[in-house]
Amino acid sequence: MFWHAWWDPTIIMVAYNNNDILMVPYKDLPDGDKDVIRKGIEEFQIKCLLSYTKTCDNTIVQKYPLLRVLLHG
Repeated sequence: MFWHAWWDPTIIMVAYNNNDILMVPYKDLPDGDKDVIRKGIEEFQIKCLLSYTKTCDNTIVQKYPLLRVLLHG
């Protein structure tokens, strides 16, 4: 245990390969957890849409690169 562990609320989950992770289907999650995931998806989609704009002739162009999501694996 490191000296800072008593005050550091960070939790680090380490999995060395995807075989160590048991995937749970979305449909099996409790409704409260589905709502949290749905809200996260909506917020991410809104942030991604901020990368685009319309020109004067209604052409849609990408002004910034899309956000990157860091996923395990």
